[in-house]
Amino acid sequence: KKPSTKVYIDKTQQLYASFGEESPQAIQDDQLLAFLQMTQQQDSTQVIALYADESVPYGRIVEVLDMTSRHNLKMVLATKPTEANDRFEQAQETQPDAAATQQ
Repeated sequence: KKPSTKVYIDKTQQLYASFGEESPQAIQDDQLLAFLQMTQQQDSTQVIALYADESVPYGRIVEVLDMTSRHNLKMVLATKPTEANDRFEQAQETQPDAAATQQ
């Protein structure tokens, strides 16, 4: 069974998260842990999938993996595009640029 909880890091290093069939929503770094802890109570797989744009620095990916590990959450780095990733890209195209709205 595939993870229901998904985290995405786009090319601007903005985080997005989704659960189940929801569209990914922009989320701040300091909100991510609470979101993941909440979704893991409902996720039978107990695994979080992390998708990152190929341009994201490895150190940024490790930050997210480390944060989940320190809180006993299991996160896997997803390497293949999926339907969820396609939905993420479509959602990004329809949302205003999150990085620009945080200035």
